[in-house]
Amino acid sequence: MAEGNLDNQRLIKDTYIFNSRFFIKGSWKAIVLFTLLGLIFSIAYLLIAPSRYEAISQVRLALIQTNALTQPGGIPLEEVSSFIARMKFPTTYRQELINACGYKNRADIDYFISHDLQFIAPRGLNNILEIKVLGNSPDSAELCAQEVIKQAQSSQMEVLEPYLVAANEQLKTSNLRIDLAKKLVEKADKSGNGNMSAGYWVARDELSRSILEKDKATEQVNFMLSHNTKLISPIYVNTDPVSPKKILSILTGLFIGLFIGLAFSILRVIKFRDGLIEKS
Repeated sequence: MAEGNLDNQRLIKDTYIFNSRFFIKGSWKAIVLFTLLGLIFSIAYLLIAPSRYEAISQVRLALIQTNALTQPGGIPLEEVSSFIARMKFPTTYRQELINACGYKNRADIDYFISHDLQFIAPRGLNNILEIKVLGNSPDSAELCAQEVIKQAQSSQMEVLEPYLVAANEQLKTSNLRIDLAKKLVEKADKSGNGNMSAGYWVARDELSRSILEKDKATEQVNFMLSHNTKLISPIYVNTDPVSPKKILSILTGLFIGLFIGLAFSILRVIKFRDGLIEKS
């Protein structure tokens, strides 16, 4: 008798686990229902979730020049990674930028940095940075991108300031030395025979050297001012929203609904099978 019960239990297990026709016949309604529910929820999400638009821009970071002979094209003011790290600090951003990007107070800037703002350093492009900004409309995304670029320029100008101060100080010192050397040369020229003295030639050498230093300092200042952080391509705004992604959202809803339907049906069959086994 016990052996007959065991055979009966094995038959029930085989019937309810391996019989796909039985499983489909008893579960297709639940699977379809949950799949449709997943589709409905995904459509509801698409209707509720706000559309987000992306603005993309490329900027060239600031360059400096300390030696025109060895650095004719200049060198980066700072590493791209250092600039990106600084731009991740909430205190970097001005209130005007926060308002332009659709946020009301500084407490929201953390969300903006982590969700709506992205800095990318393209491979193979030295000192070039790609900036992506999300907005609730194409116009707001473009306005926000403009403010981010202004903030990037302002941030790099703060780093550049000591170099400009040093170059301007060198320029001021060179002008003073030029004036002094000119006075000495003019005084020697007026004396008639001063050009035969050692002091005269020292003054002439000092004048020539000071003029060269002045030209060098002037070139450095002009180079740094003309090679500050600059937008190298117009801001591109996609008129199609990048979020939420319609096809992906619908497919995700269908997949989750299908998965839940299958799981529910399998658990129900197992529970029903175990009940029959207990009765047998």
